[in-house]
This record gives sequence, structure tokens and C-alpha cells, in this order.
Amino acid sequence: MPTNRSVCRFIFWLATGSLIAFCLTFGLPFVSTIGAGKIVEMAGCRPPSFDMQAVCPPGSYAERFIPLSHWFTSGFAPFVLLKNFGGLLAAWGGGCAAIGFACAMLEARRSR
Repeated sequence: MPTNRSVCRFIFWLATGSLIAFCLTFGLPFVSTIGAGKIVEMAGCRPPSFDMQAVCPPGSYAERFIPLSHWFTSGFAPFVLLKNFGGLLAAWGGGCAAIGFACAMLEARRSR
């Protein structure tokens, strides 16, 4: 049977790994264009063309991904990621830190 420590450690690495995967998927140039293009396509938006960005209905969840889906902004993917998802990344990182702190507290309590 798994212990609380091992479950906590698993949740920590799952949250941290998914944060890293999200940052790599949408923060690397050219990789972000493919990933964001798929999200924009799944949202039912008009796809980007050579000279125009994708067009989504107002209020669509895919609006934040539109700059990442255009080929021209691909080189600026890390900056666009921070601009559009900075708050989400900060909250996600804070959640990972809180889970890590809770795991450390469990480990300290066990060692007493």
C-alpha cells in the first residue's frame, strides 16, 4: 500500500513534470506553432494563413494561443508564453512549490 510520502512525491512530480511539458510545448520556437495551431484548430477557429493570424469567436479559450499559432511569432514564443500565460505559470509554479513544501513537512514529521 502506498504511503502518504510516496503519494505526495508522485503528485509533486506529476505537477512539476506537466508544468515543464507545458512550457516546452508552448515556449520553444516552431514547436509552439504546431501545438498552438492544433489547439486553435480544435477550438473551431479559422486557421492562420501566411499573412493573417487565426480568427476565433470572442471569448474563446483559444484566444491566448492565437499569437503562438502564427509562424511569424514563432521566434518570440518564450516571450509570448510569458505574456499570455504568466499568471497561470506563476500559480502553477506556486502550487508545485506548495506541494513540495507539504512533502518536505511529511518527510520531517516521519523522521522525528
